[in-house]
Amino acid sequence: MDGLHALGCSSAIAAANETFDSEMSRLKQSLTHATSVEEEAAIEQQMRECESRHRDLLSSLQRSLS
Repeated sequence: MDGLHALGCSSAIAAANETFDSEMSRLKQSLTHATSVEEEAAIEQQMRECESRHRDLLSSLQRSLS
């Protein structure tokens, strides 16, 4: 059963990484098209929030493996 749990968590981590990469790619694209300092700042804030959510999710998934 532990092997199945680990496999499920590994799949969840892979999916989380894929989602994160996709979201960050979209935000980086938006950043290159930003037309004002305020817009750049808002996108950079979204990037920081995305990174924070991703770190929290990975920590949670890794704890569930322990």
